[in-house]
This record gives sequence, structure tokens and C-alpha cells, in this order.
Amino acid sequence: MARRRRDTWSVPSLPGVLRANARECERFAAIQEQAAAQRGDAARRLSLARGYRHEAELCRDETLPLFWVTAEMAQVALDASQDLPVISSAVAPTKRGFLAVAGGLPPLPPPERRGWDTITGGQITDGISPSGLLWEATGSHFRVTIYAHETEMPAGRRLATGPLQELVSLSLPHDHNGVWETANTGAQDTAEAGPRLQGTYLSVMAWACSAWHLMMMPSVAQRRSLDSRTGGETRPEAATERSVTHIDLRPLRQVTTPAEDTADGDERRYRHRWVVRGHWVQQPYGPAQSLRRVQWRESYIKGPAGAPLSRSRPVNVWRR
Repeated sequence: MARRRRDTWSVPSLPGVLRANARECERFAAIQEQAAAQRGDAARRLSLARGYRHEAELCRDETLPLFWVTAEMAQVALDASQDLPVISSAVAPTKRGFLAVAGGLPPLPPPERRGWDTITGGQITDGISPSGLLWEATGSHFRVTIYAHETEMPAGRRLATGPLQELVSLSLPHDHNGVWETANTGAQDTAEAGPRLQGTYLSVMAWACSAWHLMMMPSVAQRRSLDSRTGGETRPEAATERSVTHIDLRPLRQVTTPAEDTADGDERRYRHRWVVRGHWVQQPYGPAQSLRRVQWRESYIKGPAGAPLSRSRPVNVWRR
């Protein structure tokens, strides 16, 4: 059987991509350890080496939860992230995991406008589309590493020899509710507090929170196990640790509206159907409906049955 190409960004290739990234992290750790012995600045370099080795351990761990976001779901989550009320680690489906994005996200600009250092000694000052997130929650922090897949790199330039190209690593402090500090909270930047989310990093994490929230909602997504080697349905004889979870979105729900609508007192006649955009609401619940929780209302098609669909708004084609 021919070996699967590592530059394929797909569900079946994901476990192999992570194993390749583990090898790359070990290589970076060895470089830092050697530099600590020969070039000085030992404390910082050894700290970086420990971080790389821990990243390698996560990527090698066959129990690490894996999630694949289809291009359709990525777009819906991106739309939902524009007005997400709360950005919190509490919505992450697991304490650690890897989230892969088909087709990538909007480009992330270089850190501090200085560019990314390539393996050939040059720099990349163009934006690069993130393709994956590796996360791990601890008692006080939520650590996230954002990667691009090699197929998303501009002009074929590379930051690493492996298929995953590390763009940025964040260690985000949170309170007991898992809420992160953001640029508009008024909090002060201190060494103890760590970095706050702002700018494009805030956008990426808002997207991740939206995707996590949506994929855990039975009304918006459904789960099925796929064989990591073939991408098909898991066979009984397939080893369970070789399976990954693939999240697909359901088709848009149709809500039939009478041609005449007089709910607001003024008679209106609808001659077409249209897409009502998904949105966040503060859902009442609990005793006397006195409590509130963030709830996503998925997109749906509204209008008279059989009427033509208006093309004035984009329609996301969701896959079963």
C-alpha cells in the first residue's frame, strides 16, 4: 500500500501530521539545549526546550482528542464569532486537544510586525492562514499553539521542516470561570497576569470558542467516528485509538412563514424566502427564568413554502 502523503491536509492524514510535528518539536528542543550549552542565555533556552518537548509529548499521545472542522463549519463559526458575548476556555470540549481547520482561517499577521523567521534565514512579512490549534488547560492557564499547515505557507516558504508551521504560542491566564483577559477589560498588563487577548489573536480565539460551542450542540452538529487511515466509517476491526472525530453541520432548517404576516400590525406580503443569520442570545433558564446562559440560534431559511430563495444574502451549504 502506498504511503499517504504528509502534505495532504485531511482527516486521514491528521494523526501522521501530529506525529511528524512531535519529531520536529524534539529537533527544536535539541537545538535549544545545544545552544544553551554553547551560546549562553541558558535559562531561557532550556525553558524553550522544555516547552518543545512537552508539545512533542502532546502530539505523540494517541489519546489526544482530535477535531476536524469542515470548511462550511469554519465559515459559520467565523460568522458567529463576530458577536460572541463571552470568550472563555470553559467552552473547550476537552482539557486538551487538537483542532484542525479545512482551508484555514483568515490570515494572521506577523508578530510585532517583524515577520516570521524561516528555516533558510529569511523572513515572512505576509499574513499566514492558521490551520490548527493545539490546546491544554491547567489550573491557572490555558495554553494554545496556533499552526499553519505547509500547504498554507506563502510562496512555499517554511518556518519548520515538518508539515505544521508554528505561528504563535499563547499562555492565557484565566479566572475560576475560565474567562480570559481581553484588551477591553481595563486590566493592566503585568508579568504575573501574562498576555491579554487582543487584535487578531482575540479573533482567532473567538473563532475557536464559537467552533467549540457549536460542535458540542446536538442541534447544530452530529458526530460520527471515522477511520484515521481511510477517512471512512470506522470498521469493527479498526483500532479505536486510530479513529478521529469528524464534525459535520446539518442542513439549514426551513421555517415556513405565511405569505401574509400581520404580527406587527402592518400587513406584509412575502414573495420570497431568505436566510436568517445564526446569532447568539442570552437564553433564560432556571427558577422563574431568572438566570441567563449563552445560547446559539442556528441559521434557518424563512419565508413562504415554495417561494424562490433570495440571493441577497450568502447561503452556507451545510453537509450532513
